Amino acid sequence: MKKVISVLLLALLCVVSVVGCQTEKKKEAKKTDFPNKEIEIVVPFAAGGGSSITGQLAAQIINEEKYLPARMRVINKPGGNMAIGMAYTATKNRDPYTLLLYTPLILTTPLLGDAGVNKDAFTQIAVFGYQLSLLCAKPGSQFKTLADVVNYAKANPGKLSISGAGKGGGQHLYAEILAKKAGFKYNFVPFAGSAEATAALLGGHVDLAVIHLNEVGSFLEANKVIALGIASKERISIVPNVPTFIEQGYNFVYGMPRGIVAPADIPEDARQILGAAFKKLCESERWKKEYINKYAFTADPLYLDDAKKYIDEQDKIYKEILTEIGLIKK
Repeated sequence: MKKVISVLLLALLCVVSVVGCQTEKKKEAKKTDFPNKEIEIVVPFAAGGGSSITGQLAAQIINEEKYLPARMRVINKPGGNMAIGMAYTATKNRDPYTLLLYTPLILTTPLLGDAGVNKDAFTQIAVFGYQLSLLCAKPGSQFKTLADVVNYAKANPGKLSISGAGKGGGQHLYAEILAKKAGFKYNFVPFAGSAEATAALLGGHVDLAVIHLNEVGSFLEANKVIALGIASKERISIVPNVPTFIEQGYNFVYGMPRGIVAPADIPEDARQILGAAFKKLCESERWKKEYINKYAFTADPLYLDDAKKYIDEQDKIYKEILTEIGLIKK
């Protein structure tokens, strides 16, 4: 009888062992299953702007270099100072197959109360670095230098208009901080994206526009705009004739971060896989040649937990700036 019981126990142990092994294999299979279908990168601005350029190139390099076993594609969901794209992505809670390319609007739009979600609705994947921008005018206008702008604005309070992407966004903050440092008043004219803001300048609907460095090259070459200054510490090699604001007497250095997030609470293995893929992208020679160097983007990549820490710090900084310039009431 004891021998029979021993045999039965041994058989039971074998069954448990086999089931356990199969369960572990299933867990392992589940763990390594991501991604097994197409991944969306949501660009919350119209096609043609700086964010769209960034998203399209990131997806292209990741696809062609096979940094992930599944393909990425970009979709544009403009509107609401990023609020539409943010809301769409946030509804994909726990789904790592929808990513969002962001600018400072991911912080400033919620701070201004213009979005139903905030940064905590997302999982930080990567911060690529930050984008420099230029203050631009139309050729033939009365504005040839920053001094012309300051003199006109002081002589005509409230008449100067400057366009940019989104109320409270990076370009708005750029204009506000510059105006404060230079001591002039102006009207900010927000648009859904940088492309529309630039079109407003080209059409003569605004006096000036804040244009990202990765968007302005063709306009400068075609003599459709002139650049009055750039918010960098030193002159930039691809626009060597554009003076810094420091050269013109104003200590104004400012860059707008770009990065990528997923919805909140995605599986940890998916978070790590996405972080590794975007790390490969940022470290690749193609990204450096086709994006960093071509558009004079300032590379300062951060990933996962480090990216989250950075964005949390930026949130505090933007809140202070928006409060200081009166967009957030004390």
